[in-house]
Amino acid sequence: MRLCRRRTRSAGLIQPRILRGGAAEKLLEIEDIVVLIEQFELANFKPEYQVVVRKYAIGKGHSVSVMWRGGEVDTIFGFEKEAGALEWIKDKSRAWP
Repeated sequence: MRLCRRRTRSAGLIQPRILRGGAAEKLLEIEDIVVLIEQFELANFKPEYQVVVRKYAIGKGHSVSVMWRGGEVDTIFGFEKEAGALEWIKDKSRAWP
């Protein structure tokens, strides 16, 4: 089903009209469209980066890896325990570039 959108003479209103199979018409205000767009963006949001705690494969300790959306990975080394790495994420990761 395709929608045909036409502007009405009322400011800020868009009136979609169903071309096939329906006679109902509905006026949408710009605020309604903004809400729909915001809901779509929230549903499809992908964070700029993800933060992961990793245990060293060799030796003792943990690291924090920051995986950016483009595939790049930055790693902060030197945490003796997982709790220290998690504390860094909680307290300092937001200020970290």
